[in-house]
Amino acid sequence: MTLPATNVPVLIIGAGLAGLYAAMELEKQGIEAQIVDAAPVLGGRIRTIVVDGEPIDIGGTGLGPSHLRAHAMVERFGLPSRPLTRRGKTAFSINGALFDAQDWENHPANRCVGEEREILPARMDSYYMQTLLPFFEIEGWLDPANAQYDIPFAEYLRGKGLSEEALRLVNMCINTNDIETVSALSMFRDAIKWRSVGFDDPKNFDQYGDAQYKPIRLEGGMVRLPEAMASSLRRAPMLGRKVVRIEHGESGATATFDDGSTIIAGRMIITVPFVALKHVIFDPPLPEPLGEAIGCAASSGNTQFILKTSSRFWEEDGLAPSLWSDTLFERLFVEFNEDDSVNHLRIWINGDNAKRVDEMGASAGEELIATLARIRPSTDGKLEVVHQVSWAAEQLIGGEKYVMGPGQVTRYARHMATPVGALHWAGEHHKSTEVGIEAALQSGERAAAEVAAILQPQAVN
Repeated sequence: MTLPATNVPVLIIGAGLAGLYAAMELEKQGIEAQIVDAAPVLGGRIRTIVVDGEPIDIGGTGLGPSHLRAHAMVERFGLPSRPLTRRGKTAFSINGALFDAQDWENHPANRCVGEEREILPARMDSYYMQTLLPFFEIEGWLDPANAQYDIPFAEYLRGKGLSEEALRLVNMCINTNDIETVSALSMFRDAIKWRSVGFDDPKNFDQYGDAQYKPIRLEGGMVRLPEAMASSLRRAPMLGRKVVRIEHGESGATATFDDGSTIIAGRMIITVPFVALKHVIFDPPLPEPLGEAIGCAASSGNTQFILKTSSRFWEEDGLAPSLWSDTLFERLFVEFNEDDSVNHLRIWINGDNAKRVDEMGASAGEELIATLARIRPSTDGKLEVVHQVSWAAEQLIGGEKYVMGPGQVTRYARHMATPVGALHWAGEHHKSTEVGIEAALQSGERAAAEVAAILQPQAVN
């Protein structure tokens, strides 16, 4: 049975921030756009869960000073906000020893060498990303003159004399899969971006600290932003619609869904992560190097556990509340309300460690509790896992963020957003001068401008 086709001027694949913003920008030009998404909910990697009546963000946890477009929409929609939940100061468990930050430099567990010993483990990544930058303009990551840095970040750091222990600690806290498999160029882009939010002290800068970053979150959770964006549109996004095939040419494109239905569009904006596009058939196949970039796309792992505690265990052992460790479970954040009551506890695991935890399946929660009891005995018998989420395990998303490996910046970065006939591209993975939430919004704005210039060139000009 052949199902009837729907015709729209513009079809947007993906109901995350990039797709929603693209639709909003097109409507400003009087161009109708229909958003579809395979997921049953809006927001992409913006997601809010509710635990014991409290909304908790597990993706896109806050807005910082560089999120200019997002702040503008928060103001436009009148969304109430407050400072991001305060995280307690951090204790450390390194090489089997438990201690507070002030003890690190001279602690026997500190196996770093020379100046490395002065840098807290949780700041090793940001310190060396900043102090060893070979260029300082964010556009420099796309400059062919800097292609020499499109090498494994670990190789670059070794060339600068870092010890293997320092490299190990950098790898524990850096927000990517592994420093051996990520391009140094992509890490430099992110490091330079942090300078725009007030970075001025490589040794002491806390990129998530209240004093410098000053993030906010939305009352009711960050999901309120994509919900408000969707509500402002004339056409409601269609959820639970999974695209399995895209036929495309110069004059239009057709999306076929898993139920056999189709939508024909004059233009199509594709915003879903490249790792998810591996499961979509393109007819004809996409040109290289774009097709190759999708075929080998990778995203960093991110697994989180939300926990409750029956007591303030940090008052029992006299150490800082939160914990940074060199175990598989990496970081424990104790998150406080403004009245100093405990909101919740969160385990945050990045990169390849997150994927290793995912492989443990149902036993991961038990292993987490046992590990914490071993490295911080005051937690024994006091913690309970109430939620677990893995972004890498979700086929429709595939991970926390797009990761570019050695050689991929110079081969792919300049081509990933180039239109192919009627197909246009957006999403966080197309970041150039922005990162994260702002990159998603910026890319949606760019893609909408491309489409509007074709469909209504006089209005755009």
